[in-house]
Amino acid sequence: MIIRLYLKYFQTCFFYFCFSHSKKKELLIVCLSSFLLFNLGVSLVGFINLVKFLAMSFS
Repeated sequence: MIIRLYLKYFQTCFFYFCFSHSKKKELLIVCLSSFLLFNLGVSLVGFINLVKFLAMSFS
C-alpha cells in the first residue's frame, strides 16, 4: 500500500516535470512513452506477483 502511494507520488511529480519542461514536442513524446512504459512495468510486476501467489496457494 505504501509502495503504491509512493509510485503515485512519483508519477505525479514526473508528469508535472515533463509538462513544465516540455517546450519541445519530442521531449513530451519521450516523457509520455516512458510514463506509459513505467505504468506497464508496474502492472506487469503486480500481475507476476499475483500469479506467484495463486500458484503457491493452490500447490
